[in-house]
Amino acid sequence: MTVNLNNHSKTQKSLNLSTSLSFLQINLRHSKAASAPLLKTIDDHNINIVMAQELYAVKVNDNILFNAPGGFAANHKLNPNCSTNNVVRAKLFTDQKVPLLLISAYCRPTINSVSSFPEHFLSVNHHLFKNSIICLDSNAKNTLWNNASTDDKGKDLENLISQFPISVTNILKDKLPFLPTKTSFIDVTLHGSETKTNYRKYLDEPSLSDHPYIYFLVNRVNSKAKPTKRERFQASRKSIRSLTN
Repeated sequence: MTVNLNNHSKTQKSLNLSTSLSFLQINLRHSKAASAPLLKTIDDHNINIVMAQELYAVKVNDNILFNAPGGFAANHKLNPNCSTNNVVRAKLFTDQKVPLLLISAYCRPTINSVSSFPEHFLSVNHHLFKNSIICLDSNAKNTLWNNASTDDKGKDLENLISQFPISVTNILKDKLPFLPTKTSFIDVTLHGSETKTNYRKYLDEPSLSDHPYIYFLVNRVNSKAKPTKRERFQASRKSIRSLTN
């Protein structure tokens, strides 16, 4: 997962959501070749956040991402409590007072139960899910994300999704302006109930991976701040007056 830091000054502590944030979702298959055109794609489409799985990294003293774009902060394997080699979780603070939870995950094909893999990350962060974006290489088939049929892993993941205030962002393929050939439809995008997304589409350009580039926008998150103790006290007094009058 990489986040563009170029669109806000050093004095700001949050990203501006007055317009929208542009996302790119891609599994790079640990490929050096697929990592190279990613830089141009990011620049051509003015991408703010890349939700990537199976990045290409070079082992030195620590894992270093190959060709990390200038102005981007790379987040991978940050902390065992919030990230692993296959899942990265981060909180993005915006100008709308509440954090946007970001989770990028790769579910290995050898995993029997898809839900058992991300369940820890989902349960730990469930209170943030209303304002969230989750990008999965699910390796699970379900008609909800355009497969011809639903397999056991797809049912498993669908049941897991139903337990949280999140929805599938994937658009039905007959409404897509472009459909890459040989697409397996295992890349799933999820958004929280108070996160507004739109314009999810496949980019009509080669990724040099067996996964296509997926582009979408996030327009807002819930901007309601939690009431202060004083505000809660005043609200309680008003409620008491209305009961006694």
